Amino acid sequence: MARNTLLINVDIGETRVGLVEDGILGELYVERKRDRSPVGNVYVGKVTRVLPGMQAAFIDIGLDRAAFLHVEDLLRKDVDLSEDEEGEKNGKRGKPKAHVSRTTPIREVLKEGQAIAVQVAKGPIGTKGARVTSHVALPGRYVVFHPEVDYVGVSKRIGNERERARLKEVVQSLKPPGTGVVVRTMAANLTKKDLKGDIGYLVNTWEKVKQKIASGRKPPFLVHEEPDIVIRAARDMFTEDVDELVVDDERDYQRVREFMESFLPERVNDVRLYQGSEPLFDEFGVEDEIARALSRKVPLP
Repeated sequence: MARNTLLINVDIGETRVGLVEDGILGELYVERKRDRSPVGNVYVGKVTRVLPGMQAAFIDIGLDRAAFLHVEDLLRKDVDLSEDEEGEKNGKRGKPKAHVSRTTPIREVLKEGQAIAVQVAKGPIGTKGARVTSHVALPGRYVVFHPEVDYVGVSKRIGNERERARLKEVVQSLKPPGTGVVVRTMAANLTKKDLKGDIGYLVNTWEKVKQKIASGRKPPFLVHEEPDIVIRAARDMFTEDVDELVVDDERDYQRVREFMESFLPERVNDVRLYQGSEPLFDEFGVEDEIARALSRKVPLP
């Protein structure tokens, strides 16, 4: 048995991901289809109401409730932020200077009935709709790609100045002109080849998004959906410390292999379809560990 193994158990309506480290369950994630968040999704929406008093607008993006867009979440075009450095927050960004000033009258930049591409920054809560921004950011394993703003940033958690300078130089040579890249903490000491694969994948994703935005369809419609837990696990958790990735569903096994072929082709053969007679989590002892963790008494070492 591999020392560190990433397990993906697919069931009706629910997918579980477990990371087994030296035979012990180290991490567990559960995603239910009915509870999937729209955060990170990109839509072409339609402005339904502009509220000058609030400096905001409501955008119909096709969800149950209209999304909320504040004037500061609108992006100014053709701004060079090459000296900006943004930290990371789960692959998302803060508010760089490329955003429209809060003092700019919102009616100068938005009109009712206008179509606009936006990304969900916060999901709906209670009776409130989602919060959206026009500043699209696509997170990868090692970088966050900002397709519409020209700058390079490095996570502040990478403290070594020589390494920061090296990463900036590498990313500057790899990113397409006019785009932005924020290097995440995990990228410290990575080779140019590793970063090239990550940036290349995100650039290809953005090209597909642009084609859908320009399709001429009547808004609202979805143009990019954040990957589900299966692909996110392969992207973010299948690191060099993990020996193999095991999936118990043939359809998702094929999806993971296709993703790895474009994202990390050298690790395609480390993806395995589980075909044992016992359920996957039982075979690796994960169900017993979950039961112990949820029992009234939890034994500690």
